[in-house]
Amino acid sequence: MFKKIIWAADGSPSSGRVQDAVQELANDNRASVLAIHVQEHFSLGRKPVLADSHQALDEFLQSRVEELKKDGIAAELLLAESRSGHAAHVLADLAREAGADLIVAGTHGQGPVAGFFLGGFTIHLLQAASCPVLVVPRDPRGGA
Repeated sequence: MFKKIIWAADGSPSSGRVQDAVQELANDNRASVLAIHVQEHFSLGRKPVLADSHQALDEFLQSRVEELKKDGIAAELLLAESRSGHAAHVLADLAREAGADLIVAGTHGQGPVAGFFLGGFTIHLLQAASCPVLVVPRDPRGGA
């Protein structure tokens, strides 16, 4: 049913659960996986805020993609940027361009108030995506 799965890869503590879901779906459907990480860049005026190097995260995500490849899944990592604060829209556009059948994302379970103030990536993704979105919740026992 699914031939091209987009993994909204963020490297968060819950990303292992999301990777497990992506791996199972890809194996069951013989689908390829495109892991997309959209790094948001914020600025105040012309000065960047939180403009740290993301090399460690990029390497971590690449190692996760390599794990999928070792399992026989055609997988690749795409790193993108959003300067507008709309990472979900960037990811949805890239998924559309890639011809995705499904997007798999995690949730940090921040709740409605924190989600409002922090942006609610998953909610924005659900609104922007042109294909189904599977949302993997974080571990209800308090783990990742």
